[in-house]
Amino acid sequence: MNADTNKLLKKSFRQRGLTLIELAVVLLVLVGLAGLLLPYAGGFIGKTHHATSADAGNSLASALLQYQALKGAYPQNLETLTPGTGSVMASDLDDSYWTKNNITGVPQNFGLLSSNPAIQKSLQLAGIYNVAWNQAGQQATNPDGTPTNSINPTFATARLNNLVSAQTKFVTDSNTVTPGLTIYNLFYPSAQVLPNNSDNSGTKAVIVFGVGQDNSAVGVTLSSAPVYFSDKAVANENVTYGRFLAAFLVDTATTNVAPAQLIGIAHASDTTDGWQSLSNNIAGFNQ
Repeated sequence: MNADTNKLLKKSFRQRGLTLIELAVVLLVLVGLAGLLLPYAGGFIGKTHHATSADAGNSLASALLQYQALKGAYPQNLETLTPGTGSVMASDLDDSYWTKNNITGVPQNFGLLSSNPAIQKSLQLAGIYNVAWNQAGQQATNPDGTPTNSINPTFATARLNNLVSAQTKFVTDSNTVTPGLTIYNLFYPSAQVLPNNSDNSGTKAVIVFGVGQDNSAVGVTLSSAPVYFSDKAVANENVTYGRFLAAFLVDTATTNVAPAQLIGIAHASDTTDGWQSLSNNIAGFNQ
């Protein structure tokens, strides 16, 4: 082996060594940058999910309005968000319920509104006769607030075609003074009270239904029921309810009951902030 060959081999070895060192340095730099950016990734994902959900909420509102115009009625088998005629599926709707330690009872975000003859008739006049409720029941929780079992909160075991009756319970917000005003304010922020009912004997009420895959608009004006993307990865479909909520203004009059009206699409927040509005108010769609 001559001198020139030795020089070339030494040069080649030096170049390989430098390349490996440089690669190691680059990898270390990348790891460091990833560590710096990681805290911001969650916020970015949350903003992306909210933007996607807002678009889906607007599209869903339009689809429900189109269905109502086409059929003269709102879809059947909207989901009552209750296990039968009992309590609110609170732990499935709002993941702040089970991520906090030792919380029991219904979160402040939710309440129940008993069906009365006026509400029944208001819904029926709007074409809502049949609703779905979750056969599996309420999500159980451990003492630390984590879920103990999966109950198909996406209504995979829903009971369909339940007639709206005096036993039907409806989900609203837990505003004890004016149930439903918190939801109504999502779409009409300046409102101090709910609108009067049709005979001016009191005010109307607001209830929400889940818009799941079994609703009758699917295959008509909806290709499929959209899924709400939570800001938190832990709030998956086995733990929290992953559908959008349709908010309806229902009449409570004793005479001349008016049909229920869709006022917008919302979802329960992933934090203790309350509710999120994911569409314009329906009046905005008609402008």
